[in-house]
Amino acid sequence: MLSRFGKARTAFPGGCNIGKRPVDMHIKALEEMGAKIEIDGYNIIARVKGKLQGKEITFGATENVIMAATFAEGVTTINNAATEPEVLDLIDFLKKMGADIEIDNTKVIITGVEALNGCVHKIIPDRIEAGTYALAAIITGGKLKLKGINLSDIRCITNELETIGAMVELYDGGIVISRKNGSIKSANVATDPYPNFPSDMQPQLMSAMCIADGISVIEENIFENRFTHAGELRKLSS
Repeated sequence: MLSRFGKARTAFPGGCNIGKRPVDMHIKALEEMGAKIEIDGYNIIARVKGKLQGKEITFGATENVIMAATFAEGVTTINNAATEPEVLDLIDFLKKMGADIEIDNTKVIITGVEALNGCVHKIIPDRIEAGTYALAAIITGGKLKLKGINLSDIRCITNELETIGAMVELYDGGIVISRKNGSIKSANVATDPYPNFPSDMQPQLMSAMCIADGISVIEENIFENRFTHAGELRKLSS
């Protein structure tokens, strides 16, 4: 919005109370590119005269910087860029529309363009949603076919599921998840940034661990309040 109209206004993020969600990296990145940022109560107001300027960014906010840099003047380089499947899918989408973006390991290089074109793009399946359904199958002892999912996109999840006793099978068009014979196995799992086990899958995994054999340990390294669901599981005699 800022790149296109020169001004944008948005509220601070809210959502579930799992921990702090600072936006300082997003603000700093836009300021580096020439935007003037004003905080008005619960709102963030950004303005830019003319175009945003291409810069070298070495901290977070990968997707926002990519979108802002698409219409910026010059070249923007993002070092240590996020490489989640969703980020790569966004890049693929923008390139189909005419954006000039190159990827070199964890470096993303964007050369600003004057305009984008329309395109047809199919968004990749949500890996957290897929992992949630997969854990439901493991907990219930069922068998689930996930159509259209790319195994490489959810390896960070299925690796842990196999550890606790899941069977992951490939088929033409997706994967099949089921529980191997016997009960769910205990495990020690830590959440960390991609490509490690995601924090967004931690509550679902804890639910499975409640009926697993033995003692499991879950270490949360992303959000400081991500264990609030434990109290609800205790109400179910966990």
